[in-house]
Amino acid sequence: MNPTQVALSRKLERLTQRLDRKNLDPTLSREANEKASAELAALAVQLASLLPDPTFSVEERIEQLARLVPQATPNPELMEPDAVKLRRIKERLDELVSGKELTAEQKIAKLGQLLAQARAQLAA
Repeated sequence: MNPTQVALSRKLERLTQRLDRKNLDPTLSREANEKASAELAALAVQLASLLPDPTFSVEERIEQLARLVPQATPNPELMEPDAVKLRRIKERLDELVSGKELTAEQKIAKLGQLLAQARAQLAA
């Protein structure tokens, strides 16, 4: 392989790991990581069914439910205003996709194209 192919192969391997495994804990076994991922996914689905607002993260959904518990103390770190979330998202998109003239939606579409290409390469 030439250096460009090696670099692409490594990049694709990292992407594959991120697509397949999300964020693995290197101190845990593969089975423990898979169990944690499955449990997190199940909890995320259950929370999303209770609070379907797509702007909420899993943690924010828990904090919304915590408001129902009289003795619970809110965790403000987990409850960001929408304007703050939007600013962080747009800043990250600007880091990932060049083009000041592009909207956030267009940048996400470009990332979606990269994802489709990476999946096609994996399938080949």
